[in-house]
Parts: sequence; C-alpha cells; structure tokens
Amino acid sequence: QTDRVTETPTPTPAKAHTQAQSQAQENAHAQKQARAPTQAKAFQHNLHDLEAQCKVPEIVEGMRAYMHDARVQERACLALGTLANNTANQKAIAQAGGIEEIVTAMVAHQAAGMLSKWVSWVMGNIPAQVGVQQKACFALGMLTNDNGAHQAQIARAGGIEQVLAAMAAHQMAVELQQEACWALRNLAADDNVAAKIAESGGIERVVAAMVAHPSAVEVQKCACGMLVILSQKKRSVWCMLFDVFLSGTFSAGERVVHVRRIKTAGGVECVLQAIVATDAAEDTKKWGRQLLNDLDSRRTWESKLLTLFAWFSFVIFGQILMFVRDKIVNHTGSKYFL
Repeated sequence: QTDRVTETPTPTPAKAHTQAQSQAQENAHAQKQARAPTQAKAFQHNLHDLEAQCKVPEIVEGMRAYMHDARVQERACLALGTLANNTANQKAIAQAGGIEEIVTAMVAHQAAGMLSKWVSWVMGNIPAQVGVQQKACFALGMLTNDNGAHQAQIARAGGIEQVLAAMAAHQMAVELQQEACWALRNLAADDNVAAKIAESGGIERVVAAMVAHPSAVEVQKCACGMLVILSQKKRSVWCMLFDVFLSGTFSAGERVVHVRRIKTAGGVECVLQAIVATDAAEDTKKWGRQLLNDLDSRRTWESKLLTLFAWFSFVIFGQILMFVRDKIVNHTGSKYFL
C-alpha cells in the first residue's frame, strides 16, 4: 500500500490578506491598551492648563476617553466644578455634555460589593473612588449655584439618584456628605426636582448625614439649608383647588408632605442640636430657626383656605340636596322621601 501524504492547503491571497489585517488590528489594539495609562496620566497632568485656559470641550472629551481611570475623573470633575463659578462657564459645560459625563463618572466609580471593596482597599483604589463621588457632587453643586437652568437636566441625567447613592455608600466621608448636601440644596430650588429629591429619600439621607457628623460645621449648615428649602415648597392655590375637584383631598401640597417627612426622619432634633452648638455657623442658626418656624406652623393659610372651601362645598351640596328633595316631595306628595 502506498502511504498518502496529506498536504496543508495553501491559503488564498484574499484569505491571507484578511488574516494579516485581523492580526494588525489586534496588535494596534494591544498597543493602544498599553499606551492608555500613559495617555491618561498625560491628560491628567494637562488638566491644570486646560482649566486655566477654560477649554471645557477638551476636558469633557478627556473624561469620555478615560472614563475608567478614577484619578482622571476625580481631577476632571474638580476642574469642571472650579470653572462653573459663573453663568457663561456653567452654560458651556452643559452644552459640551459635561453634566452627563459627571453623572456617568459617578456610575462608573460607585461603591461595589463587599468583596470588591476589600480588593479595592488592598489595591489602594478606595480614596480615588470616594474622590470621584466627592468632586462630582462638588461639580453638580457648582453647576446649580445661583443658576436655575440646570436642575432639571441633572435630574434627567440621574444626578439625584447618584448623589444619594454616594451619600449612602460613604456615610463617614465628611467632605463628600458636605458637598452632597450642598448639591441637593441647590437642586431643590426647582419645585419638580425638590419633589423628586424627597420621593427618592433625600430628606432621610440628609438627616442621616447630620446624625453621622454632628461636629462637622459645614455638613450641618448645608443640611439645614437643604431642609429649609424643602419645608418652604408650596403649590399655587389654584393647583390645590384643582386637586380638590379631582381627588377630594384637602392638602397644602408638597410642603405638608415634606414637613411630615422631616419630622418623621428626626430632623427637628438634629436641627436643634445644630443651632445650639458652640461652633455653629451663622447660616446654620438662621436656616435652622427658619426651619423650626416652618415646622411649627402646622396650619398654613393654604390649608385654612382649603378647609374653608371644603365646608363651603359641603354647604352648597347640602342646599342642592335639600332643593332636589323638596322638588320630589312636591311632585309625588310623599312626606317621607329622604
């Protein structure tokens, strides 16, 4: 028998070209991955110059390119927050997509599970993780400071949920709690955003920050400022009267709900401790006393007006019912109807 020799088929030129292209792409990707840490460090080093030159689009683009580098995100959020000290820069950051990138950075570097936290602690990444959350809260607070144009945009991007998640994940990070309370205070200037903050547990989270850091002057001040804004939120009388016609509920609107949640969360006790502290800031005392006054006013003029309207509606309805009864009695001759 003659042994058969198996010959390896020679690849066609087209197939060989495709394999060469695939190998070249893999090599290019590997080289890019190898250069990424160096490029990220270079970008981080240049952030100071970009901030000094107010090059907002370049900073935002760098955040997109190096999203998984915690140090880059921390430094970039700080740069955007520092630049957002005037209306023109705030508008430029929002137009460049900076708000969305800040929230994305918070999502990419949020707290992980216990095992991941332990590994990160061993690797030394926990400070960077906390730093990203803190600087992002700072940037969001600056973007809404004396500017009511960005609260809704931040809420749509998921900023409220991420700020509250950062507060819950890093309860003992005092600077993060301070920046988060301040950001929530500025965000709460918008009525719809304020309602969303309360519904998402923002009141309870702010009170928890006050409990965890009783001696932190800035935390107490920012927390009192946030709570007093929520306690003053009111709806127009016409909107509340419209609700009466639709649902028959007699409520003074979001303010009543916010006041109730502040009391239930223990906000009264925290505010009392904050304003009597020896090192309390003047704003803490002012906002704290104002908040206590709001909490003590159980019946506002809106609720009184709604109560009056309810009684007036009841009287009118009774008169209509009596009129209908008299008409039926006169028509049927029955004295026992109704």
